[in-house]
Amino acid sequence: MEEIYNIINQSPAIVFIWKNDMGWPVEYVSENVESVFGYTPEEFLSGAVSYADVIHPDDMERILRDLAVYAEKQQEKRIDQEYRIIAKDGNVVWLDHRTLILRDDRGKIVRYQGIVLDITERKRMQEKLEEKERKISAILQAAPTGIGVAVNRLFTEVNQRFCDMVGYSEQELLGQDARMLYFSDEEYEAIGRKQRESFYNGAMMTTESRLRHKSGKTVNIFASWKLLEKDEVSAAIIFNALDITELKETEKKRLQSEYRFRSMMESMSDLVYICSADFRVEYMNPAMIKRTGRDATGEFCYQAIHDLSHRCPWCTVTPEKHETYFESNVDSPKDDRSYHVSHSPIVNDDGSVSRMVVLRDTTRFKKMEEQLSQAQKMESIGNLAGGVAHDFNNILTVINGYAQMLQMGLEKDNKLYSDVEQIIKAGDRAATLTRQLLAFSRKQMIMPRTVDINQLITDMKKMLERLIPEDIRLTTLLDENVDSIFADPSQLEQVILNLVVNARDAVNEQSSSMEKVIRISTSKIFLDHDYVATHKETCPGWYLQLQVDDNGCGMPPAILEHIFEPFYTTKNVGQGTGMGLATVYGIVKQNQGSIYVYSEPGQGSTFKIYWPLKNEGDKEKKQVKNNLPIGGNEVILLVEDDEALREITGRQLRQVGYTVIEAVNGKAALKEAAGRRPGTIDLLFTDVVMPAMGGRELAASIQDVHPGIAILFASGYPDDRIRQDIVELGKDRFISKPYNIKDLLLRIRSLLDARQV
Repeated sequence: MEEIYNIINQSPAIVFIWKNDMGWPVEYVSENVESVFGYTPEEFLSGAVSYADVIHPDDMERILRDLAVYAEKQQEKRIDQEYRIIAKDGNVVWLDHRTLILRDDRGKIVRYQGIVLDITERKRMQEKLEEKERKISAILQAAPTGIGVAVNRLFTEVNQRFCDMVGYSEQELLGQDARMLYFSDEEYEAIGRKQRESFYNGAMMTTESRLRHKSGKTVNIFASWKLLEKDEVSAAIIFNALDITELKETEKKRLQSEYRFRSMMESMSDLVYICSADFRVEYMNPAMIKRTGRDATGEFCYQAIHDLSHRCPWCTVTPEKHETYFESNVDSPKDDRSYHVSHSPIVNDDGSVSRMVVLRDTTRFKKMEEQLSQAQKMESIGNLAGGVAHDFNNILTVINGYAQMLQMGLEKDNKLYSDVEQIIKAGDRAATLTRQLLAFSRKQMIMPRTVDINQLITDMKKMLERLIPEDIRLTTLLDENVDSIFADPSQLEQVILNLVVNARDAVNEQSSSMEKVIRISTSKIFLDHDYVATHKETCPGWYLQLQVDDNGCGMPPAILEHIFEPFYTTKNVGQGTGMGLATVYGIVKQNQGSIYVYSEPGQGSTFKIYWPLKNEGDKEKKQVKNNLPIGGNEVILLVEDDEALREITGRQLRQVGYTVIEAVNGKAALKEAAGRRPGTIDLLFTDVVMPAMGGRELAASIQDVHPGIAILFASGYPDDRIRQDIVELGKDRFISKPYNIKDLLLRIRSLLDARQV
């Protein structure tokens, strides 16, 4: 037994036995207790100090809580704890305490038997290690570079900077293969080969590379890789990645700037030279060399530039002006051309002053003045053409009207029938000519009609191909099942033209070597309530989907937000008005359609237009109307200042049963209307442009006298204000001259029937 005690006393472990009483009085303690606690065994055994007295007050609550938990668990016989004591000299000592619980026959705890080890030094080392790890972790997280560890190219550790750099969270990266950050297998494998070659040679690898951000954008990096353990190629690799995307972009811009400024002089079409204070040429740009036929550096400028043997007579360079900027206009005897000349001083390193002289050829501006004069003449001709078309439309209406009446009175087997048919055809050709004259003078009406969209695109394709470079391929994908739409063909052509031109510019800006493609496609699509719920500008139903795709440079969200705003453009000054897409948007919305654009930088753009399909019942409705009587017994007030046109129109209307009241202008028509009781005039058929009072003013006034009267306008030359009025009135209340008698009668019948409903 004595040998056992000797072993215990010589052991670094201290043995305690204490009662489960208040303060835990010690019944036994090994003699080596003083080396750790500072108290002698006698002080513990005599009760001068209890075990509870030495426990650090901050740890007492935890110890009591642990003992209480273990006391309730009858099967538990041992407790392992780490806690602090306050030694006799006041020092704090960390202990590793393994306590054996001794119970009586009823399971009640009567004593504790413990083995205590001093772990203060271990704790101190652990705290230092943890502090070091915290510092290293803080350094890694605060580092401006992306740092991490990979094993077999699987990420095992990454700092926050690396996560920010590639757009993934730490959870998304850990355990994943680095392949996810490369654009292709080839790039991934190439970096792997470089790593292996470098590590086998015992070197640290550094290289420039690129990674793919989570968003798809490119992140340029300067990276270094090093084995965590020397000569263990399969072991962990620590990497350090510096994001040089902005640096690369800055470098690119710097090089571009240098190239721009270096090449600016060489690429200028203006003639540029620099001369010294004594008029000797120091530099000539290629345009000037080409003009002079040689590089005349060292020669006198007046000799090289203007073939003069003495100083230019118009030169105003004096000692007072030598260091100032000024401009002049000259006609050079060398080539008989006009130039605007600017003189800018250049201060050299040695303090001397040279002059940069820029000669801008203004000869063409004089020609442009002549062209402007010609354009003004053409504008006058256009106005004249519009006026001629207006009068000619009246004449054609008379000619066609009499011819139609004559033909209606002839049998088809009558030999005169075909002669009259030729007159009508000639009249139709003349009507086409007037429409061309109005188009030339930009006075044509914009009137919607049934349009075969596929045919329109097919007809436009050759014209569109002439607008785009040969290296861009224009394709079409047209759905044969697409129904007709109701639109003005010229507006529809303008929409397609603007979208294709916009796509052309986007494709030209992309720097990729891939094939440049623009595609126009059509399809029939049903927009359901789910789609409408997320696209507030649409309504459920069947639509034509007109789509224009390109694989150009694409657009970021900041640009997409403003893409349809008037005057918003990303092009350089003078290269775009910002009205193209705004015009497209306005036309689409005017026709109760909707337009959406989908685009990302580098991913091209897709414009989708949803145009309401023509009502399937329109054809049946028209067929029913064709079967209705084309005449009637109603009263029509006919107002036309052209006597011949008024006469033939009146005859045609009377011939089918209508009662016609004729008036030469608006004022005369109001007098006729005032003399009749309300309701006795059923329809007003009036020319828009008349002396004394126009048709629009007449219509507004006559409705006060005859409320509910049907109104039909006619014109062959509506100006901008009248066109707007007609748009507000609706297409059913306007007929364009020259009009066909059958079309006129159908339009009148339609308005009268609608009034009676």
